Amino acid sequence: MKIKLIILSLACVGLMTACKSKAKTISGYYDYSTECVAKGFNGSQIVKTWGIGLSQYEAETNARIKAVDEILFKGLRNGSADCNMKPLIANPNAKRDYENYFNQFFSENGSFQNYVSFPEKNWLERKLNINPSSDGKTAYELVVEVDMIGLKSHLQKDNIIQ
Repeated sequence: MKIKLIILSLACVGLMTACKSKAKTISGYYDYSTECVAKGFNGSQIVKTWGIGLSQYEAETNARIKAVDEILFKGLRNGSADCNMKPLIANPNAKRDYENYFNQFFSENGSFQNYVSFPEKNWLERKLNINPSSDGKTAYELVVEVDMIGLKSHLQKDNIIQ
């Protein structure tokens, strides 16, 4: 009788642990894709992007840089089809040709900040837990708004695009 009770207890414990959902751990080095959420009425684009950093501020800044960078050089291939899928800069070598310009543009106090919103608290979608293999870096998913009209006119004024 004791053996049956032990076997039944082990079977119940085994079933309970097998049904428990496990949290997924994603590395801080995973390349998260940027995607279009919606097109704003004022010519802006709402974009979901990821940033990785040692602090939340660093990760949010990296996410904002990544959103603008992908809009400029790659275009948004994922998400809503309402957004402009083509990159703003058609020249595939522009990043290299205007390297000094874009280094300043994306610097800590660079002018890219004028064209992408800093997410409000409720726009911070997800924070992924620190993975031991990611050197303490944490990934944040953000939803930001990019001023496409302002960004395009800024690049035209600086003779980067026509």
